[in-house]
Amino acid sequence: LEKFNMNEANNVSTPIETNWSESNIGNNDCNAPYREAVGNLMFLQTVSRPDISFAINIASRHLENPNRHQWKLVKRILRYLKGTADMGLLYTKAGGSLETFSDADYAGDKETRKSTSGIVCKYANAAITWQCKRQQCIALSTTEAGYVSAASGAKEIMWIKKIFRECRIDIFKYMLCV
Repeated sequence: LEKFNMNEANNVSTPIETNWSESNIGNNDCNAPYREAVGNLMFLQTVSRPDISFAINIASRHLENPNRHQWKLVKRILRYLKGTADMGLLYTKAGGSLETFSDADYAGDKETRKSTSGIVCKYANAAITWQCKRQQCIALSTTEAGYVSAASGAKEIMWIKKIFRECRIDIFKYMLCV
């Protein structure tokens, strides 16, 4: 087991390397607590850190047989969190509009050729819901991958609209940015 001391770790500016490649998969020789670390990071991503969603999505693909390369990704996410621990979501007075942003990579998963969608919904000037997940279908173009992501964003808007109506919160404007 490789020792990892957060006090001695250097901060990084992004949770995942811009040139991350799944081709770096090697022997499944990782004895680190990979599953536990990814599980804890998933919880953190769900409750307060939408900025690590994509990196966690990648890391969670290898829960069964992680190798040292995937463990290096988890350590990078931890180093990113250490450097951004003082950052957070700041909600302001509600303005009555809901902004939803959606995007997708095209065939980002090199094994299955599936795309990954990312969606963020903002209300009161900060994110209220977010998700990053692999699309169920295999898109044949960047336009199709974007369309699937936009459809997921529209579904998220409808769900939020229902919840806000039950809470008697008025939303005057809905925006979906693709």
